[in-house]
Amino acid sequence: GLDEVAPRWLFVTVLTFYLLANLLLVMSDLQESNRVRLRILHRAIVNNRELRAADQALRDSRRRLLVAADEERGRLEQNLHDGAQQRLVSLSLRLRLASELAEEGSAPTPEALLALQAEANEAIEELRELAQGVFPARLHELGLSRSLRALARRSPVEVHIVDEVPGQLDADAELALYFVCLEAIQNATKHGDADTTIDVLFSRTGDHLVVRITDDGPGFDPDSQSSSRGLINMEDRVGALGGELTVTSLLGEGTTVVATLPWAHLVHSDLAETAP
Repeated sequence: GLDEVAPRWLFVTVLTFYLLANLLLVMSDLQESNRVRLRILHRAIVNNRELRAADQALRDSRRRLLVAADEERGRLEQNLHDGAQQRLVSLSLRLRLASELAEEGSAPTPEALLALQAEANEAIEELRELAQGVFPARLHELGLSRSLRALARRSPVEVHIVDEVPGQLDADAELALYFVCLEAIQNATKHGDADTTIDVLFSRTGDHLVVRITDDGPGFDPDSQSSSRGLINMEDRVGALGGELTVTSLLGEGTTVVATLPWAHLVHSDLAETAP
């Protein structure tokens, strides 16, 4: 009824401003809706890129694991051929010679028999060391920390193992972490001296297991060793468990290797909710 009590020019002006105001509100809503859609689209694009990158990383990791497995089989074949196999062949020949001498009435001397026993023991020890590099047979029996302590007792340098994690980890997780720790310990032992000290700490922080391996050895430049087979294998093993590996080192100041892994991926289902 405004047109009945007000001049026409006032009525037209008010109506125009009213329509413009509603048009501005509609345009504002459309702009906000477009901004939301653009944000969603941008996030979808980013997620797609991340998924593609993760998929490629997984493919690369699997390829590296296959190559590493083939290389490991070749290394084992070479080590068996050059080591234990040669010892066993030599032992077989010496046993045949002893048998022929026994047939002729010449019994082998105690010294010769002791030498044969020593050679057999050396072959057994070489086979045991090779088997330990493929799969730590006592890991299932002793568990992760006790297996590492047994390894530490045979180490030429001082190694301390501290386990603050409750419960028992999944067998696959224990195997992966064993080889991660073994690689870090061997690297520190190889490049350090007799006074090198290595500390291995297992702890739980919130929903994550943290494995920290620290040594006071000579250190190295991580950037120059980023393509090292040992570091790549460690990253692949930790990544397969959904975790991340970081390596911090400075020349002359030692090395720290930290593996951070989601707790739920490491334990049996009935222990997944165990409080720290």
